[in-house]
Amino acid sequence: MAKKKSSKSPTQRTNSVLNDMGATHQVVERFNRFGGPRGVRVDLFGVIDIIALIEVDGYDRIFGIQCTSGSGSSRVRKSEQEPRLKRWLGAGGLFEVWGWRKLKAGWRVKRRRAQMEGGEIEWKEIDDQ
Repeated sequence: MAKKKSSKSPTQRTNSVLNDMGATHQVVERFNRFGGPRGVRVDLFGVIDIIALIEVDGYDRIFGIQCTSGSGSSRVRKSEQEPRLKRWLGAGGLFEVWGWRKLKAGWRVKRRRAQMEGGEIEWKEIDDQ
């Protein structure tokens, strides 16, 4: 028997959480119907699905968020290979990968934040959900 498809996409789930956080946000991923036989999704700078203004330590910061299903590990690895991510981080932008998984208790998100350390990207788990 086939798995039942989720009623919400990872992007829709992320938007719901951002709304609950009071964040200002916008989906920036777009669909290019000419990119191959079935079309292709295009992320901003190769890695960003959503831009959000989120309060961190009392002031707004600009975030780029990549939303995905599962743990998000493959998106973390893919993001590290994108040279424009280092420029985004170097310009003061924050970047997170949000991986959505369904558990018995319901849907859970695993957030990982990229940081520049000595010219290399380091990842930190964010546990505020």
